[in-house]
Amino acid sequence: MTAPRCILAVLGLALCSGCGTLPDGRRWGHEATLRPGWPRVGQSAWRAAIDPQTWGPLAAAALLQIDNADHEISDWAIEHAPLFGSPEEAEDAVGWTGQALDTAWYASMLLAPGGETAGEWTLNKLRGAAVEFGAVGVAGFTVDTLKEEVGRTRPNQENKRSFPSNHAQRSAVDVTLAARNLDATPMPPAVRWTAKTGLYGVGAVSAWSRVEAAGHYPSDVLAGWAIGHFWGAFLHDAFLWRGEPPVLIELAPAPGGASLILRARF
Repeated sequence: MTAPRCILAVLGLALCSGCGTLPDGRRWGHEATLRPGWPRVGQSAWRAAIDPQTWGPLAAAALLQIDNADHEISDWAIEHAPLFGSPEEAEDAVGWTGQALDTAWYASMLLAPGGETAGEWTLNKLRGAAVEFGAVGVAGFTVDTLKEEVGRTRPNQENKRSFPSNHAQRSAVDVTLAARNLDATPMPPAVRWTAKTGLYGVGAVSAWSRVEAAGHYPSDVLAGWAIGHFWGAFLHDAFLWRGEPPVLIELAPAPGGASLILRARF
């Protein structure tokens, strides 16, 4: 079974949870709001910024500028194509991985419990979808703006829109939103873990395919992923889901420096 089919098969196991509510009576999309309050907005932005999926790729992208490592890895990936075999096959993978992640994200919105009645379910789904599509739009606008400002030439010399990668950005925001929607969907922990592992696996393959296809340098992809994850996590947590995330990472002041706190809710 291919990776996209694995994701859809696992998500399909939770199909019955699309109607109804969570054990605490909450419904996906019901708490979506345009006025979350500045404390909530600031807290969500901070958490998204200090999330390892945001600062980690950015730090890696910066390190790749040392000793021209960014270009050397790009040249090696294009020449050897270790994952796909050729730049042409990598370019084909750009399409199917993107479609798989889009489909998984759409499915995750439908699977999350939206309410007991058809009218309530429809209204809540529209509210939640508005927030998540907004996150996708903001992330895409950010990348397009940076592309115009930076003007980095692609490895294949096609144009000057290499940095950052829009494809990696979209992969990241798809994965981030779908994973959060799965956290809001009742299902066995093993099923949720398998689905999220599949999401991140296909997301990583999707982002890397742009490097082997000579469309982007590794730092372009890393920066695109960081942007997509930041906007997906920030806007989702600020405007859609009012509960605390199951895994919370906080950076707090400490004597002589700072401490990184990991809190997990089971």
